[in-house]
Amino acid sequence: LIFIIISKNSNLLSFLKSPILFFSFIWILLYNILPMWQYFSEIYFYSDYYSELSYVISKIQTFIFFISTIIFYNIFGSKISYPKNKLTLKKLKNSENNFLLLILFASFISAFLLISRILNIGFNEYMANRISLTRGLGLYSLVMYTSCISLCIYYISYVYKKKISYKNLLFLIITILICLSFILIGSRISIILVLFPILIANLIISAKFNFRRVLIWVPILAIIFSILSFVGQFRNKIDRFDAQDFTLGENIGKEIVVNFGKFENLLWLNDNSNKWDYSYGKTFLAGFTNFIPRIIWKSKPLGAGPLFKNYIVPFSYSIKGEYLSSYTTGLITESIMNFSWFGLFIIPFFLSRVLNYLKLYIIKIHKSNNIYQ
Repeated sequence: LIFIIISKNSNLLSFLKSPILFFSFIWILLYNILPMWQYFSEIYFYSDYYSELSYVISKIQTFIFFISTIIFYNIFGSKISYPKNKLTLKKLKNSENNFLLLILFASFISAFLLISRILNIGFNEYMANRISLTRGLGLYSLVMYTSCISLCIYYISYVYKKKISYKNLLFLIITILICLSFILIGSRISIILVLFPILIANLIISAKFNFRRVLIWVPILAIIFSILSFVGQFRNKIDRFDAQDFTLGENIGKEIVVNFGKFENLLWLNDNSNKWDYSYGKTFLAGFTNFIPRIIWKSKPLGAGPLFKNYIVPFSYSIKGEYLSSYTTGLITESIMNFSWFGLFIIPFFLSRVLNYLKLYIIKIHKSNNIYQ
């Protein structure tokens, strides 16, 4: 809000073109607003209580991480300003168009096969043991993730400000099918990877804040969150994880915290320092070497998610595959897990370089006036 107020020559959505400002917005949301909500509503998942000291330490850690990223970005980042020209839409080449349609077709087939597999297993049985039952289906998910970009390009090319046609229907069918697949495999946050770029692209191309378009998206997002909340509640009942009945609003709140509330991960680490050891970069190594099959590298380190889950609930994840439960840690938590307080300076340095690269790339796109880049 401050950025919008002080930017006299910028429209309401200018911050979307600035990676460091967008990073700041996400940090405020995930590590300030949601933690405050958790604190006052007492929605926790790992423990019923955390000490006040753990709260203070966790808040200090998140603040240091944020300030370190900002400082490194300004010291080592490029001082080139953003071009003021407006992006225009160019027609796709035949080769680009064919490649786009090929990716979307592959995504559609993958989503269809995945849903068919789940229906053959049986919905109740699948939801009760979905992680082990989806072993070997990673290729389907991988193909569907390519749709996060291809659907956005398709929307810009054939749906945005176009008359209603079969192309709009095709876009809607593929989007719904892929989102449904992500819901069923338990990757609800992936739906945002599909829908969010489309929303952002729509707003940036229009180069203005269109209140009517926002009003259209509000009920759509509300319906999506309601569906996700229902699926989460149904899954919890099957897993016997939560037998208590909650209102729709409470369920939506719980789902938001489950998917985005990474602050509790830090709380748990600081409140249970005797239950875990530092990884010294191994979880980051696991990310970079993820493409190497474990059958080739048997001692390949675990990622932060499985490791963190084993800290909280021992033997939740095993390399042999008997148990495959995991958590999403968040970058700040993983920094602490690997390098203690030093991680709050080491990781922000590399993150600031990534944000600076994104800034330079956005500038390159503007100069070339080619949004498809």
